[in-house]
Amino acid sequence: MPVPLLVLDPELRIRQANDAFCSTFGYTPDSIQSRKLLDLGQGAWSILTTAASVSTRALADGARIDDLPLTHRFPGSAPRHCG
Repeated sequence: MPVPLLVLDPELRIRQANDAFCSTFGYTPDSIQSRKLLDLGQGAWSILTTAASVSTRALADGARIDDLPLTHRFPGSAPRHCG
């Protein structure tokens, strides 16, 4: 089963999205090319900002992170789980 995958630049702009990402989240490659990830889905991807904040704080405190499971409901879809 193909895994949804994005290639992002340092500003979190989408440089490339695979077919699995587009079909899973209902996009076409042209509709998201060069857009900022956090601008997609009415802000639904802001969950990544939260995850980054949690992991950064944990690592700063010397914690080890083996897995950071996330569950999130994107607009128009069932809850998605990763991790």
